[in-house]
Amino acid sequence: MTTRLASRGLIAALALALAACSSGGTSSSASSSASTSESTAASASSEASQSAGESTGARSSFGINGDPELSQRLQTALGSNGNVVSMRGDQFLAAGADQSMKDFLAGVGAQTSDMSIAFAATADGLTVYAMRILGTNESQLRDKFGATVGSGMGGTQETNVGGKKVLSITNPTTPSNFYLYFKDDTVYWMMGREAQAATILSKLP
Repeated sequence: MTTRLASRGLIAALALALAACSSGGTSSSASSSASTSESTAASASSEASQSAGESTGARSSFGINGDPELSQRLQTALGSNGNVVSMRGDQFLAAGADQSMKDFLAGVGAQTSDMSIAFAATADGLTVYAMRILGTNESQLRDKFGATVGSGMGGTQETNVGGKKVLSITNPTTPSNFYLYFKDDTVYWMMGREAQAATILSKLP
């Protein structure tokens, strides 16, 4: 999986979640971003599957200075169903993340050096993201990240998926829904069917 491809997928997903941090985005713009992210995720999933065929269960990262622990955490949940890539916050922002990302970090009292990102696309079409912000907690992330996504997509519903308490967001433009899970200093979000998300969530901490 190339850095550019994964970055586009991450940026598209973060645009959906964080645009309202700086602009108070509407549900229309969020739906557009969601469609873009779904399209990118499909391409990423295809390339991830090819990579998996070459090295089943292998884990790659963007350079040796990514977040190996976060990558391993996500890879353990995925098993051989997808390969995880990760990058540091400075790498992510350099790849093209916009001002809304910087505003989000400022909103939780964090700096670029506190952030890391991990990403995976499974062979059956689920996309999984994990964003770790050192020094934050579940309450902060839920307030800043969860509330923003909910306002952009028309609201969230608290539910239990895979034995985890998550925020579920119905995507009106595709069959896939969004699932947000907050644990310690990390927010996980997934795009796909509930059964797919449940499998991964059940294996996360």
